[in-house]
Amino acid sequence: MNREEATVKRLCLYETDETAWLEKISKPIDERRYGEPDYKHLGEYLLDIVNRDRREVFRRRTTLLTPVLQGQEASRGGDRFGRRAVPRGMFVHAGGSAV
Repeated sequence: MNREEATVKRLCLYETDETAWLEKISKPIDERRYGEPDYKHLGEYLLDIVNRDRREVFRRRTTLLTPVLQGQEASRGGDRFGRRAVPRGMFVHAGGSAV
């Protein structure tokens, strides 16, 4: 199998079986053959992981803090306009915008 055929096979593997693709590209990296891995898809994969982890952190933080903040609101009764007692910027979305 020549180099072009191997590249095409890796691309197909990326689309069909992500775990097998990761195993396949990790071997040349482990052997310090840096010219062989599929860097385009590796970069895409890593960005997907970063975004997934950011969403998960936001979800967990929201899940953990919501009861605490609701308890503060109940004890203070909120302000005179009925707004929540949530400090500005307490929740920040994965995109960086504060809620």
